[in-house]
This record gives sequence, C-alpha cells and structure tokens, in this order.
Amino acid sequence: MFVDLTRKIESGMPVYPGDPLFQSRIVADHSFDGFRCSCWTIGSHLGTHIDSPFHQFIDGEIFDDLSLDFFAGKAAVIDLSQDIDIFYRKNIQKSFHIEPELLEPFEKIFENVSRILIRTGWDRYWKSSDFYRLFPSFLPETAEWIADFPIKLLGLETPSLAALSIDVSVDSLSVDSPLKEEVKDRSKRLQLKLNHLKNNSLNFGLNEDESPKIETNDKRNKKCNIETNDSQVDKYLAKPKDLDLNLSAERALSDETTRIADFCEETINEVQLHADQECHRILLGRRPPILLLEGLVHLEQLPAFKLSNGIEKKASDCQNVISFDESKTFVLYCFPLNIENADGCPVRAVAEIK
Repeated sequence: MFVDLTRKIESGMPVYPGDPLFQSRIVADHSFDGFRCSCWTIGSHLGTHIDSPFHQFIDGEIFDDLSLDFFAGKAAVIDLSQDIDIFYRKNIQKSFHIEPELLEPFEKIFENVSRILIRTGWDRYWKSSDFYRLFPSFLPETAEWIADFPIKLLGLETPSLAALSIDVSVDSLSVDSPLKEEVKDRSKRLQLKLNHLKNNSLNFGLNEDESPKIETNDKRNKKCNIETNDSQVDKYLAKPKDLDLNLSAERALSDETTRIADFCEETINEVQLHADQECHRILLGRRPPILLLEGLVHLEQLPAFKLSNGIEKKASDCQNVISFDESKTFVLYCFPLNIENADGCPVRAVAEIK
C-alpha cells in the first residue's frame, strides 16, 4: 500500500515568509495550439520540499552530489502529536519546544532507521495564521542530539525546523558552532560603532535644499540615510567640529543618530540568531549531511512509534524507553529534481507500507 505524503501545489497557497509565491501561466493551450504547455514560478522550498546542504553553506552539496539512497529506503515515524496537541490547547501564542529529552525514549529507533519522520499533528493548521509562526520547534541542542545518530534524513510536517518566533542567544550555541564567532564579531563591530556615537559629536550643516547633512571622516555633505547595516552606520561616525546649527537640522540628525545608536545597543544586548538557521546548519553541516524533508502530510496514516503514557517522562524512566519493532517501518521515496545549484526542491514524498 502506498501513502502520498505530499501537499498539493496550487495557486494562492501559503509560502514561507519572504519566499516567492507559486504562479502558473499558460504558454500554449489546446484550443489554439493543439497542446498544453505551462510556465511555473516556484520557490525551492515550497510545500513539501527537501533542503540540500547548499541551502546553508556556500560549499555545501547539491542533490546531484549525493547518492540516491539518501532519498529512498527504510523509514519510521515518531509520534509526538498527543502531547503537542495538549500543549496547544493550553497555550496561546506560544510555540512547543522539541527538546532532546522528548526524543531520548526513541533512541533505539534513531539507531536502527536511517530516515526518521516526526509527527507533530501540525499539518492540521495548514492555511491558519499561525502555521508559519508558532509551529513545534526544534532547539539547537535537539539538532545536536539528532546529529549524533547515523540517520540520512529527518522529515517534518512543519514548514521548517524552528518557528520565526523562536530565537537562540549566542551564549547557548555550541563551542564549535559555525555561527558563534560570526555573531561575536558582528557584536564587537556594533559595540565599536556605538562607543563612537556616544563619545564623538556629529558635524551638522545644511545642504542647498535645506536637508540635513553630516560630515564624516572620508566623505562630506552626505544626506541622512536611515539604513542600519554596517556600511551605512559608518557614515554616521563624524569628526567633531564647531558650526552654527540650524535647529531643525540639528533635531533631525540628533533623532536619527539616537535611532542608530539604539539599534546598535539593542542588537548588542540581544545578540540572537533564529534557532531555525542554527538547527539547519547543525544537521545539513554534518558529514555526511542529514537532509531535511519538510511540509509532510498524512503521517497519521503510517505506523508509528509513540509512548502510551505521553512524553512528559524522560528516558531515564525505563518503562518509557521504546523498543525497535521492524514491523512499524516502511519504505520512503522522496526524489528531488536534478536542478543545477538547487538549495532545495519540492518533492513527491510517498511511503510504501508492506
């Protein structure tokens, strides 16, 4: 028996915030051309899709670099939906955290199966306003726990690994995390800029069109730009100089400088990364990588490993350790198209239950 685990791609379907919308355009039609041909605009992470390491790493593998057995073979479902459903009934505007302790009872399954699908029940919230915002979320420490097992693929009903509302502080990142030094360096640069803004006065004056200007170390008479990336903030680091100040220009620049300084200070005090990116880098960056199959549906139709008394207890409770049962496994097929430089690709995911 085959079970289709794929969400239908159709016009108007929700997409991950910032991703392109799906569009379908008729190029040739039966009535005029005698045949049908269409042109599609489609994001690489639309609907049920799979991520390649190139999604997170400039030198990461694309699908053509990986052997086909990544995409087909024995799989199993771990069902966490019962307790997750209870959580969302009690909590509003919160995301469920999938911590390592929740998966520890299933250690034997991770040891014996190369493709693990996590059932959370989140597919029922499809097209709701919270689907992309509050879905059950992995933490970086959970991703690191999974990365210790010899699995090739992790499948999810959720659109990604962690919700947009979940952040991780730099202090919680692992020592060897590829993001730790990157964030520390950015924090230091912002701190230097903030110190300069606090300790040096700006040069004020007026352009011919009466708009405010500032004088910087290397460029003169640049109009205010409200962008707050590193290169733009540099333009606000000015040498002190005594000039007659026009009140409106002074006020405009003072307000803008305060805003830039507040941005720097806030970013320094809350140096955070989305847990989603950190989890992706942990799993896709492992060698060999753990591919991510996201946006699955109909996992409730598959045999599953689950705890009869819920997941509140930890693996240290011996009665909560799940034994591996071969009869609860199935064969998963999820082949992506062989597209050049693919960082991800929608797939047709199918389970064969024997």
